[in-house]
Amino acid sequence: MRYFSIDVRAVSPLALRADHAAKGSRTAEYISGTVLMGGLAAVHRLLYPHDTPDFEDLFLKDRILYPNLYPAMFGDEGMQESNLPVYPFPRTARTCKRFSGFLYKFKDEDKDEDEERHGVRDALLDWAMFKLSESSEEIDSQAVARLIGELKAHKSCHQPRGTRICLEAMDEMEGYYRREDDEPYHMIAAESTHSSMRLQTYTGINRELGTVEEGILYNREVFEEGSRFWGVAKLPDDEKLVDKFKKLICEANKEGLLRVGTGRTRGLGKVKIVTNTQSNGNEMFDAFKARLLKFQQALEKRAQAKGVQLSHPFYFTLTLHSPLILADESLRYRGRIDGETLAKEAGLPEGSLRLLYEAAGGQRIAGWNELWGMPRTAEYAIDSGSVFLFASALQVEDAWLERLFALEEAGMGRRRAEGFGRVCFSDPFHLQEELQ
Repeated sequence: MRYFSIDVRAVSPLALRADHAAKGSRTAEYISGTVLMGGLAAVHRLLYPHDTPDFEDLFLKDRILYPNLYPAMFGDEGMQESNLPVYPFPRTARTCKRFSGFLYKFKDEDKDEDEERHGVRDALLDWAMFKLSESSEEIDSQAVARLIGELKAHKSCHQPRGTRICLEAMDEMEGYYRREDDEPYHMIAAESTHSSMRLQTYTGINRELGTVEEGILYNREVFEEGSRFWGVAKLPDDEKLVDKFKKLICEANKEGLLRVGTGRTRGLGKVKIVTNTQSNGNEMFDAFKARLLKFQQALEKRAQAKGVQLSHPFYFTLTLHSPLILADESLRYRGRIDGETLAKEAGLPEGSLRLLYEAAGGQRIAGWNELWGMPRTAEYAIDSGSVFLFASALQVEDAWLERLFALEEAGMGRRRAEGFGRVCFSDPFHLQEELQ
């Protein structure tokens, strides 16, 4: 499989709707894979209106997995210009509600002094110990009380503020972040999407006369010019398809035709794409296996320290890096991923996986199908950032770990070509036990 990073830069304001509700709509926080795919399809129709085979290869056969493009505006110049991935924060990430953000400090140009931040940590291992203690017969009541106390400690911030402790409420860390590839995994949070937005005022148009309608004004929330978004497209090892993809991106930039979102006839949505080739994945399984083993070692170390007995030979997490649309045999949308479902998706033996803990949410998916020129059927997805902890009855072997690796590469669920279903097993963020 081939990987191409996609760095999208807004040339004009962007209006991105999260839905198409009749009585108003929310603004999306990112450019979805559906929007990116539709924008490129519109460019292809303009440039090559009669090239049906190439259009099918690029957009209709699900051969290319287009990504969601997450906000990539960072206060540190080095991290801003790097080509590191941008991830959504997992739902187990915690930070001070009043002074949220990583502990690092950088100079805010709009303020005279550095902004105060109280750090970010992950609570998954604490929850894992508590869940494992529920089924452990050897752990005593005092140890259980200590584990409960550690969970209660997540409710308030214990960072010092001058001569006292903060004690403000802890909250889920929302948004997106970028991290370095090697330890100590220096991380930086993307700037809030609201800081890159503004309200743009328009006049209503009389439908009969085609002129300005007196007394009608409306506002539209838009991303400002210069906003940046980042994602990774996945392509099969097919040089012809790769060349078609690169040629389309090049021509779209050259002609200035690529537009995304709504309000394009009003001058909104013009973007430029910068692409770079990522690693081709030939040696990625070893890194994948090392990542899972590192999480296993951290969990074993924590269990030994807390006196918790492990009843399974292997443990791993599943973290969603994009929304996941998953349905059962009766076509009912799933709101969680249990052991039976994951084993079936990965092709593992029935009963080999057990769900221990989850931190998940759901969302409604709606929008416009640019390819067909009609609204999409509303669907329901498990939110990006959702986390699931599994126990495996299988001993560590490459044979079944390779199936998890293949599942991570291909993604899960429906509409994977539009950015849905991106998953990560044993995300390194979950080892962030100390404040950073």
